[in-house]
Amino acid sequence: MVPEGKIVEQTEQSPTLTMNRIGRHISKVAYTKVTSNLSPWFHEVNAGDIFSIPVSHGEGRFVANDDVIKKLFENGQVATQYVDLN
Repeated sequence: MVPEGKIVEQTEQSPTLTMNRIGRHISKVAYTKVTSNLSPWFHEVNAGDIFSIPVSHGEGRFVANDDVIKKLFENGQVATQYVDLN
């Protein structure tokens, strides 16, 4: 990851992708909800739209401190989130 487009030394508090909560590779169809359509790839969809997508990864969980997460949401930089339809 290249936070804010800058290559900087990473610390224990740096945002990162880490292992899934189940601790192993996962391959399935997941559901995502559009939370921002500011990206050119999402400009023709509506916030709140839900899509089914194939996922296959072992390190697919984004981890960051609360301030970073809040800033990403405030700036509309979180395009989608996983959702559970149950």
